[in-house]
Amino acid sequence: MAKTLLFVYAFLFLSLFLLSKETDAQISCTKDKDCPDISHLKILIFKCINNICEAVKPDAAE
Repeated sequence: MAKTLLFVYAFLFLSLFLLSKETDAQISCTKDKDCPDISHLKILIFKCINNICEAVKPDAAE
């Protein structure tokens, strides 16, 4: 019983790595207002670069 339970736990743990995949969701835009506004996040802001919203540092955005 204990070996079966250990096998099930190991299987569930390893299946997490098999099911996960990397996603790179890109938001298309035509101008900066189309990008999400995260005003509470002072580290990065979104700018429309090459018709894709990209996160940039605030000092580099100006």
